[in-house]
Amino acid sequence: MFLKKYPWDRIVILSHTNTAAFEILKAVKKLPELINIPDTTLEEQICTIHSYFKAEYLNIKKYDKPDHINFCKENSGMNILKKKLRWDKHPLYEFISHAHGKGCNLTSEKELEKFWASCERSRYEGYRLQGPGGLLELKKQYDKYREDPEHKRISFVDMIDNFRFKAETPTDIDVLIVDEAQDCSKPQIHALQIAATHAKEFIFIGDADQTIHEYAGSDPAYFYQLANSKEAKDNELTDGLRCGQTINNICKNIIKPVWLMYGDNAKRVWTPTDYVGNSYWIHDIKQDCKEKQILINKILNTGETFLFTYRGNPTHKIITE
Repeated sequence: MFLKKYPWDRIVILSHTNTAAFEILKAVKKLPELINIPDTTLEEQICTIHSYFKAEYLNIKKYDKPDHINFCKENSGMNILKKKLRWDKHPLYEFISHAHGKGCNLTSEKELEKFWASCERSRYEGYRLQGPGGLLELKKQYDKYREDPEHKRISFVDMIDNFRFKAETPTDIDVLIVDEAQDCSKPQIHALQIAATHAKEFIFIGDADQTIHEYAGSDPAYFYQLANSKEAKDNELTDGLRCGQTINNICKNIIKPVWLMYGDNAKRVWTPTDYVGNSYWIHDIKQDCKEKQILINKILNTGETFLFTYRGNPTHKIITE
């Protein structure tokens, strides 16, 4: 539809992860109008939100794992973690990202203190805010490290804020589409609104019911407001057909209080498959229970196919065992 109205190189599609952007690119490449366009060219139009906003600063390298290692060598306060984390999930970086996502001015200690007073501190386990080795002191050193002319670096937060406050407003976008929009933080929404200033079509694709990253700045009230508009309702996808009727009803009961909180229009149409199905609640996969034995019996004695989804490596190891 859009390719009939606008030139392809004035259509921008953004998502949150490289994997999602790649899947979109792969699907778009099947369109007859784009078959002969090189992937490297389309990647300038179909990419992650951060990649798009970093384009203004291609001469500055991204703060990456080698920088993290060097920074940790120079700052012993970075090394008090008791559990092993992926380097970019260090509590310092998470604290900065979450405070920024909530709309805090990162140069204001007062605002960071306010964020600390209301945040879920267990996410930054082992760290305090104030004092030597505290998050505020480490942030000062982190800022100083990135701004050092000898190894100037840009973080994901910098990419968004540089675009918001320093870049020129784009004039080459007719259509801006944002995938999984409900995951956007407040600063990302602001940056996207600036990017869409001259766009003729500005489209958020997402599901307000999946706005689960509130701790990092996603805004369910904002997205329920968008989702409740007549235009959104007219374009709502109702035929997901992901789950059988039993699971579908369980999910509706779980989300029902949220729908009630955001008003009558917040309710979504979730169409189940024709299959009824059963549900089994296994409270702790490491302990024996009737439901667990039913599952094991199905695995061992039926020809059914099983799909296990999980969050985190510890769960994966338990399922594998």
